[in-house]
Amino acid sequence: MGNPEIYRKQLGQRIQKVVGQYSSKSAAAEAAGITVEQLNKWCKGSVKVPVEGLNSLSEGCNSSFAWLCGAEENRENVLYPEFNTTQEQRIDPDVLKSVLSSVIEIMQEEELQMTSPDKFSELIFALHDYIKSQAGEKTSANVDSMATIIRLATRQG
Repeated sequence: MGNPEIYRKQLGQRIQKVVGQYSSKSAAAEAAGITVEQLNKWCKGSVKVPVEGLNSLSEGCNSSFAWLCGAEENRENVLYPEFNTTQEQRIDPDVLKSVLSSVIEIMQEEELQMTSPDKFSELIFALHDYIKSQAGEKTSANVDSMATIIRLATRQG
């Protein structure tokens, strides 16, 4: 582990990333079984963090417990391991390519702009899942409904 102060600081940075996956800091603190004030100390790396709290925090948003603890430095999808679990949940490259092409085309046609990279990635994954769910049914994904979703996602404020 090396220097405990450096480890705590790095742990705090990973905790902050996981906390960002929750709807609020209060929700993350509740999942970890602590107060927001205590969670702030965890994020700053100023206190020892119990492994039970880390486990609860990671389980609450499907992040990698091993990554959170520092055991997996370069693992991909550490905050979304569900994309690596079952066939139904995996990213389909063909669907992803189709979604990206459609989003780019619709955004260019309607002169829309995304407000942040995070919002854009959320939109892409949501549309990916939408298209995959439609593929299992007899109906096909409607470009008009995709355009409506994209318009809503690009709204500011």
